[in-house]
Amino acid sequence: MKEKTTIAVIIPVYNVEPYLERCVDSVLAQSVLPEEIILVDDGSKDGSGTLCDALYQKDPEHIRVIHQENGGLSAARNSGIEICRSDYIMLLDSDDTIKEHACRDFLQAINGRAFDIVVANITTVRPNRLKHKQHTLHGGEILSGPQFMKSELLAGTMFYESVHCLYAREFLNKIGLRFYPRLLHEDQLFVAEAFLKAEKVLATNIDFYDHMMRDESICTQKDQTPNARAIVKICNLEEALTGDCADPELKRLMMDHCVDLYYKTYIDADLIHHKEIRLTKEYLKKHSSSGKNRLRTMLYLISEAMFVRVEKTRRKIK
Repeated sequence: MKEKTTIAVIIPVYNVEPYLERCVDSVLAQSVLPEEIILVDDGSKDGSGTLCDALYQKDPEHIRVIHQENGGLSAARNSGIEICRSDYIMLLDSDDTIKEHACRDFLQAINGRAFDIVVANITTVRPNRLKHKQHTLHGGEILSGPQFMKSELLAGTMFYESVHCLYAREFLNKIGLRFYPRLLHEDQLFVAEAFLKAEKVLATNIDFYDHMMRDESICTQKDQTPNARAIVKICNLEEALTGDCADPELKRLMMDHCVDLYYKTYIDADLIHHKEIRLTKEYLKKHSSSGKNRLRTMLYLISEAMFVRVEKTRRKIK
């Protein structure tokens, strides 16, 4: 059992001057401070980079600042992981916040033991609505990554968001896992690979993170075609990733989830008018395994226009 367990909070920064100080202050206000607070200025064009340096002065003992040319969210997170010295890594987006006892709660749950991933829950904050994202397994269960992912996919509570978890630095380095560069929705691949390769996962009931949904965020932009291109690429990459999966049922669940993700994106991005952004018919027929997706694929292959009408009607009813 380790005498002292340490946590690093990595915060990628790009043009978030109005939100950054609130984010960092939520970390500095922790009842138990993390060992490292790593700010990665990814070539910001507003005053965020200067603000990073000013925030460093608040706590030079814990805050570290990196300035780099713009490489995207993945590159910023990867830079933070590379210089991190702590046992566990917490990923915090620069317009979000963490609750006062986040680090304390994680350290108490870990209790000096060694885990590859420690899973927790987050709250999505919208102007007039809160949504709590809680995993089905949250009672201190210890299991392998594939076991956790299979259980959560079956329950419909597998959240492909990297901020839900702490990751052991040694684990990430051992398997060579980093975020895929220059790819929107990079969390999907990162989370999938992390859980596929994790040997020891701790499922907790910690609610530690407030995810702020802004109008200008990637997921709320009017033009969703860049997102759609990324999702199609991710679905194909995840097919390759699951090639060595030893559990055929887990592989089936993961690929059916990809089909579900594609159909959601198809409607959001109005892909009926973008024929160049597609998963192949063979992919959809091969990986549609749930009853819902088998029906959707059958309809999609008969008539995309009919598929769109049915999906939009289903959304309205839902």
